[in-house]
Amino acid sequence: MNSRKAVYPGSFDPLTNGHIDIIKRAAKLYDEISVAVLINTNKKELFSIEERVKLIENEIKDLPNVRVDSFHGLLATPLPAKRGTIKSRILVFHGRADPLVPPKQMRAFLEEMDIAGADCHVHIYSGVLHGFTDINSASGAMEAVQYNASADRQSKAAMLSMFAEVFETKKTPDQQ
Repeated sequence: MNSRKAVYPGSFDPLTNGHIDIIKRAAKLYDEISVAVLINTNKKELFSIEERVKLIENEIKDLPNVRVDSFHGLLATPLPAKRGTIKSRILVFHGRADPLVPPKQMRAFLEEMDIAGADCHVHIYSGVLHGFTDINSASGAMEAVQYNASADRQSKAAMLSMFAEVFETKKTPDQQ
């Protein structure tokens, strides 16, 4: 029997009791829930993406079938993961020219994932800045953030491939 899996996307900024209620109710209906925390460039940010992930993680700590994933997040953390604590696969897309996540931070993140024993996959795009999948960032409001059509297409294809594998929605090329 296939397990039932769901993705709950949103900015969760701010996180509300309604969000938590939906997550808790969904956790009773599905075997696995992925809460996908996104950046909404059309909203003024109240909390950083890292703060929102931590807030949600704190609320779901007693729900073993729920995990939190971020999109357009940074990689630094004041509380490094301990061995065996990361249960879900991690997929990271990084713009090599991203000044918000410098090489030293990327190396520290990869070392942390190795120490934690995480199943971590990283795709790095040369000459690409932060927020490269956000077509609205093309306006140039922030110098460090810039849409890149090629990296956007490639990262979406890799993400969909991972979702197909993890959520068993279809066979990946290596499974055929």
